[in-house]
Amino acid sequence: MGEATTVLNKNLVLKSLSAVVLVAALIFICAGKWLFWQGILYSLLMISMFIVSFLFVAHNPGLINERLKPGPGAKAWDKIYLALSTLLFFITISLSALDSGRLGLSPELPAAVYAVASVVYIAGNLIFAWAKGTNNFFSSVVRVQKERGHAVCRDGPYRYVRHPGYLGGFLYMAVTPLLLGSLWGLIPTGIILVLMLVRTALEDRTLADELEGYQECQAKVKYRLIPLVW
Repeated sequence: MGEATTVLNKNLVLKSLSAVVLVAALIFICAGKWLFWQGILYSLLMISMFIVSFLFVAHNPGLINERLKPGPGAKAWDKIYLALSTLLFFITISLSALDSGRLGLSPELPAAVYAVASVVYIAGNLIFAWAKGTNNFFSSVVRVQKERGHAVCRDGPYRYVRHPGYLGGFLYMAVTPLLLGSLWGLIPTGIILVLMLVRTALEDRTLADELEGYQECQAKVKYRLIPLVW
């Protein structure tokens, strides 16, 4: 591993760990107690999935650099999406922890809900990491990376749906409030999921218009997000 790749990996680890610490701190502060077992469960899942995700991309300095600092050309509508979805994510986390840890607005969820939600959360993160590790052009913003020779990815999960990263994100985001013991958190989460569907459609259209070979991919891989559905 070269020195430049090592530096990029360190930067990625620091950025990701900072995000994990921020989210975990927000959960426990809003819950009002450190022995908030749902928060401990969610934090452990976050850390575990961060490690897995890192292992998928550690060998790819170009992808890491794009993830850390995307190049030019991001769509204006995507910047709006990122701002809204980030805000709604923190609202989801805060509301869920407040509900479950302090206010008790939601009924106590059965153990089976936590078990199923944990499996779905892990599955979603694994799909997301698989997509990220397979696609050298997996950016955090919607843009065609002409300076990097952007090409259509046809391997891994991209053989089944055109946007497997969104599928993974959809799954793990959908169960986040449940892992924190809240039903009220499903309200902002639902808005995030709708926005994610809109972004998927807009990105699909953008790639069809601007990325060579993508229309051929659309003809071959029929579904955007969910096999046999959409």
